[in-house]
Amino acid sequence: MLLILLIIGIAILIFFFGAAFLCYKTGLIRRDKYDRNYVPERDDDAPMSPHASEYRRRSKEYNKWWNAQDLQRLEILSEDGLRLKAGFLPADQETDRLAIVVHGHHCCAGEEGFISKMFHDEGFHVLAMDQRSHGASEGTHITMGYRESRDIKKWAELMAEKYPDCKMLLYGASMGGATVCMASELDLPEQIKCIISDCAYTSARGVFTVEMYRAYNWLPCKEFILEMCSRISELFGKFNFNDSDPERAVANAKLPMLFLHGTEDKQVPKEMGQRLYDAHPGKKEILFFEGSGHNVSFFHDEDRYRKACIEFFEGCE
Repeated sequence: MLLILLIIGIAILIFFFGAAFLCYKTGLIRRDKYDRNYVPERDDDAPMSPHASEYRRRSKEYNKWWNAQDLQRLEILSEDGLRLKAGFLPADQETDRLAIVVHGHHCCAGEEGFISKMFHDEGFHVLAMDQRSHGASEGTHITMGYRESRDIKKWAELMAEKYPDCKMLLYGASMGGATVCMASELDLPEQIKCIISDCAYTSARGVFTVEMYRAYNWLPCKEFILEMCSRISELFGKFNFNDSDPERAVANAKLPMLFLHGTEDKQVPKEMGQRLYDAHPGKKEILFFEGSGHNVSFFHDEDRYRKACIEFFEGCE
């Protein structure tokens, strides 16, 4: 009887460890084998998966647009020695405006091409980078905005050095939104006038919990699995869920912030956007887009979205 109980106990431990490791591997490790990091010669004419999200379907043509531009290719070295890559698209005419655009989880610079095009059409220079462990940038581990926010600071410092007379903004969506939220408490260059965050989460632990209940509701002991996942990540990637806390960072924000969110976002519920807004101590605005899912508010009401971003920036110049 004791042997049977021991075998059952070991089987349960293996099950929970396997579930936690799967969570770690799919959520916190780069995934170049999947259609997540866009390669033009591979993906331009590839059919879209019937299971692709609305965001993936809508962003593809803009991704192609971004990669078809005459981009200046830039590179920096992160604090921990990773070579990070970005594309820079100068404005068509002389301008003193510059937008830094930050993509989301398991995506790449081009997939926020619709935002880069929006700012470019409005007369901005645009910098869009591949975040660490995404696209052309180096890295294996994703830290959900923690180390990525330090990377964004370095990109902002590079742009401030190259364009000292420009007024700049940081824009991020989804994990990119969390990244710019995390950066809001850092000492950014004085050229950065405001931050725009679309569908950002309040914490890594919070968004993983939502995803666990959304996609793996059948799993038992979800919080325990997530804690094991965090410990595995800390062991192999030197990052745990407590490191990524955009809500705490926004409470110490040093810049005005605009928060955008879709009311039907199932991946990052709108309540998270509201909590980020509530936490911000200074100049701020929040705008909800009725009926919009995750990171597609732009497509549901482009005019309102564009107007909100540009007017908020102009009010902070």
